[in-house]
Amino acid sequence: MSNIELFKNLFENTKLSDPTGDRKRSFARFEQLGLPTKADEAWKYTSLKPLLAKPYAISAETKSSAHKTDNEITITCMNGYFDIEAIKQSLSAYKLEVATYAEALLQKKIKILDSKDSFLALNSAFYENGLFISIPERVEVREPIVIKYNVEQGANFVNPRVYIEIKKESSLQLVEVYSIVTSEYLLNSSLQISVGERASFKALKHYDESFVSSHIDNTFIDQANSSSCQLIQLSKGSQLLRQNLEVAVNGEGANTDLRGIAILEKDASMDNFIKVHHKAPGSTSRQTFKSILRDQSHYVFQGNIRIEKEAQKTDSDQVNRNLMLGQKCHVDTKPQLDVFADDVKATHGAAIGQLNPDEKFYLESRSISPEKALDMLCAGFALDLLEDLKSPWIKNYLRDYL
Repeated sequence: MSNIELFKNLFENTKLSDPTGDRKRSFARFEQLGLPTKADEAWKYTSLKPLLAKPYAISAETKSSAHKTDNEITITCMNGYFDIEAIKQSLSAYKLEVATYAEALLQKKIKILDSKDSFLALNSAFYENGLFISIPERVEVREPIVIKYNVEQGANFVNPRVYIEIKKESSLQLVEVYSIVTSEYLLNSSLQISVGERASFKALKHYDESFVSSHIDNTFIDQANSSSCQLIQLSKGSQLLRQNLEVAVNGEGANTDLRGIAILEKDASMDNFIKVHHKAPGSTSRQTFKSILRDQSHYVFQGNIRIEKEAQKTDSDQVNRNLMLGQKCHVDTKPQLDVFADDVKATHGAAIGQLNPDEKFYLESRSISPEKALDMLCAGFALDLLEDLKSPWIKNYLRDYL
């Protein structure tokens, strides 16, 4: 039985509410697209073999939780399900609109994306209840919203879906933590953010998952005039980890700052697929992605900056640097520029290298053990990602982990 037939049987035998017909349309789109292969340019460096030809099952609705402290608002997503009432209670001080994704879709509050990606189409067909949050104009959500995802033993196909609307002159800090120890699963997550005029969005995505797990994560950000977005990724990889991150810079004077560090060992892998699409003049974007690799680990960076003709005065930069600490680790890097405007500044670069032995010798000559010297040099390579972070909470979180 083909993989499409396996998912088709699951879709037909799973009773998911579909009042708008969007699930059915999305699954039809998945059937049309099929699963990607290495023949597809976007997937040429990453194999889907770990998740093929496996019987998948969706769990029944599972109890999750949410609570507020002085430092953060914590939301637990268990097996893709959100406790909407608990989230409303935790966010009540800010008078935000909170609903399931399905409810917001029915009320036409969702901007539906064209499912050009097979896994986004799957997520649109199979998402559990989903989470919708709308932040009114001129509201600062002071505490970061921390969403902790978990998968219980026995649940092996989970499709969490989050949609957040940040209206004019409002701000939000969002932290997504995938700290999951369940042995084998396919997590197919989706996050969609709309950043309004002069609004601010700061985010951290932390992937800390089982080495035998598979995770496809789609993130879409839409920016309006003079908005700002700063997003950081922190990952240790897994059997298959793919992060599709797409930013549509639709507003004049918008600022985008994307950063990431992958610290991989054993047979872990990560594929960063990044797109920044400049559609308006006077915007800026920065991309800085790094990896530290040991053993047989594998890191992929595919970054694309597209600047349309009308996006004059754009300033965009993309950097990928990779530190290899083993003889069998592997990096594939592919930075790319597509520029259709003539009055822009656009640069990109990539580097793959090893530690400077003289620097390591210098530290060892000061009575620092070889292991400690290696840790110090790796930390120095990674920690410059903390510079100019706009969220002290996220900065402290990263410093503690790194």
